[in-house]
Amino acid sequence: MHISEFASMVDETPGTLRFYESIGLLPDPGREPNDYRNYDDCDCDRVRLIRAFQAAGLALDDVTRLLTIRDSQRQVSDDDLRFLAAKQSEIDAQLLRVTDFRTQLATFRHSQPDTKEHSMATDRSRHQLDNVTRHAEK
Repeated sequence: MHISEFASMVDETPGTLRFYESIGLLPDPGREPNDYRNYDDCDCDRVRLIRAFQAAGLALDDVTRLLTIRDSQRQVSDDDLRFLAAKQSEIDAQLLRVTDFRTQLATFRHSQPDTKEHSMATDRSRHQLDNVTRHAEK
């Protein structure tokens, strides 16, 4: 598929996809005879993984290293294992901060007067926070 269709499918801009390609996050997708890029489903999966790593708070340099380790056919080095452990610890700490913040919000919410209108609004908020928490736990 061409870059515009691919960009729409993965909800990114063509410029972002070209940038990912230029820094090695996205491999060269191959070209058609007219020199258009030609992306496939594997590229879609990779962009979604890049976005998931970024959503977890990882910098692009870290994402590049993680993908390099993931794509490598060699045994993971001790340095790579230390890097992976450090990133996992960072994400664990981030989850603890988000969970603590969620608890603080819930405590604040429960300390507020209970009215029908207030209750309906907080039910929507609780549902949204629960979705955020579930997404962060994945």
